[in-house]
Amino acid sequence: MKTQWVDKCQHWKKIWPVFDESFTDDSGGINLYKFIEELNSIMTEKETIVCDAGSAIYVPCQNLKLKEGQDFILSGAQADMGFAVPASVGVYLANTNKNVLVVTGDGSFNTNIQELATIKNLNIPIKIFVWNNNGYLSIRNTQDKFYGGRVYGTDSSNGLWFPELSEIASTYKFEFYKLDNNKTLNEKLPEILSLDKPTICEILCKADQSIVPTLALKKDQKTGQNIQCGLDDLYPFLPEEELQKEKF
Repeated sequence: MKTQWVDKCQHWKKIWPVFDESFTDDSGGINLYKFIEELNSIMTEKETIVCDAGSAIYVPCQNLKLKEGQDFILSGAQADMGFAVPASVGVYLANTNKNVLVVTGDGSFNTNIQELATIKNLNIPIKIFVWNNNGYLSIRNTQDKFYGGRVYGTDSSNGLWFPELSEIASTYKFEFYKLDNNKTLNEKLPEILSLDKPTICEILCKADQSIVPTLALKKDQKTGQNIQCGLDDLYPFLPEEELQKEKF
């Protein structure tokens, strides 16, 4: 049974790959899956990736292609906001031969910002990639999907404010980069990974990015009512015939 399950999962990975060519469109910002795909292409066995909450845990879990010798650290049970920056300090001190990379969102980054002082004081060469998607992307997506687009507390237009990341980097005396398209991502990412100093890199992302596959509501074919689908029927929804055919 275990072998059959693994074979079926490998089959699904082939017919429904996580990364799609449409993710290379950088109009409106860098696609989160494109960012991880670029990391996949240049990381070596020396990298350890520490992830935060929301999209910063969903997308890496879906699209990281880990190599032998790499480590992937995350708060898997609860996906706590603010986990990644302080955790990265311990991760580095546990093995100073590793190149520690943090992937966090602009919301999570601000919840434990005081740990930047620890990183700077110890001069730890952690590279912090902050996905700037104009606030709380996961909450915005949830409110769009389940609350009829009634969005509040997710960005500057509806009750949320964040400071400029460049000014935070300057205050804590971190190196700073700001990438807003695929070209700069491709050109600067290898340089950033090679740095031997504390670094913050702001990634300007799409503010309306969908995380796929994901849970969503869909209309019941018999009643016309919105129903919550299970983990075996995720958005974007498959045709019913294909769904039934591919079930294990």
